[in-house]
Amino acid sequence: MISFVQLQEFAAREGLKALAVIDPPAALDPAPLDQMLADGVGDLTWLAEQRAMRLNPVAMLPTARSLVVFAWHYQPTP
Repeated sequence: MISFVQLQEFAAREGLKALAVIDPPAALDPAPLDQMLADGVGDLTWLAEQRAMRLNPVAMLPTARSLVVFAWHYQPTP
């Protein structure tokens, strides 16, 4: 098992700006994903193809006890 402190250290080394560890939700609200897909943000064909799975994180890995989420500021060059 990896400790939260180890995750924080990893995030800091990699320049990641946010870290969260949460219980996996049974299902996610589809509205934000559907809006992003409707807006045509980037090349997200793969995301649309896996929509049902993306909205049900537990289905991806039924034995998961936690989700580890990292984030960083991403801004493509114009």
